[in-house]
Amino acid sequence: ARELINTLKDKDFEVITCDPNAETEISRRRFPDRVCLLIGSEPTGVSEDLGGLADASVRIPTIASLESLNVATACAISLYEISRQRGFLSITL
Repeated sequence: ARELINTLKDKDFEVITCDPNAETEISRRRFPDRVCLLIGSEPTGVSEDLGGLADASVRIPTIASLESLNVATACAISLYEISRQRGFLSITL
């Protein structure tokens, strides 16, 4: 994984981790066109080794009683936010 992340960084990708302790909420972060999103396992998150390669971290806001989100949910929310920012969502009711 480290080699892949370094290759992506060499190709001007910005590496962003999802971290429940990050200061920046996901909706306040502007995602570049070239982004690599790192989402770790539910109990431990992104490893320190890989997290150290990140350019930034974002958190998904949750209610206080929720300890964590599972990986699939965190990924879906993150991809939704990236798509929203890029204007890919045009739902009309």
